Amino acid sequence: LEEYEVNVYTPDKAERHSYGKHSNLFQFGDSFNFEKAINFRTAIVKALSNHTYDLIVLQYGVNIFGKASDENFDWYSTLMKKSIQKLKAGFSNVDILLLSTADRSFRYGNEYKTAKGMNALLYLQQKIAYETDIAFYNTFMSIGGEGSMVNWVNSKPPLAYKDFMHPNTLGSAIIGRSLFESVLYEYQKIINTTANHKK
Repeated sequence: LEEYEVNVYTPDKAERHSYGKHSNLFQFGDSFNFEKAINFRTAIVKALSNHTYDLIVLQYGVNIFGKASDENFDWYSTLMKKSIQKLKAGFSNVDILLLSTADRSFRYGNEYKTAKGMNALLYLQQKIAYETDIAFYNTFMSIGGEGSMVNWVNSKPPLAYKDFMHPNTLGSAIIGRSLFESVLYEYQKIINTTANHKK
């Protein structure tokens, strides 16, 4: 991997962001706490726009749940839409794909279940994609939907860690393969439609 560093200076501190680049595949490798993770600084977008990309993939989901009772994510919607608009302004010819949250489980009573606010978050993420005119992929449904994280943790071999929120290496490979096949499927539909129109 080739690493890039972007220095962002603010009145009170300096931030350094590292990125990995392999061929034309670019990975945004930062990890922030909640609001900072989805609030891209204009300086970062400007620095990254010096490179050429075909697709930007955004994934931020399970960490939105601070506690088991969370069901209101309006703050996330506001920040995410602003960040997407910044990316669209900086990368006007690049497609953007928003991956939904995967499943996350909390202990309710004596058992782990899908977070109470999951449906609200999934609806909001679909709405964000629609309102900003970007593509959307439902990661939650791709791994099995309701209760899937519990099933993944208890599967043999396990596909997720016992924090009931993060897939392990095996689970991540399944998600990646499913996403790849879905993108190719949609791409092939476009190719077929274009070919039919030319007949």
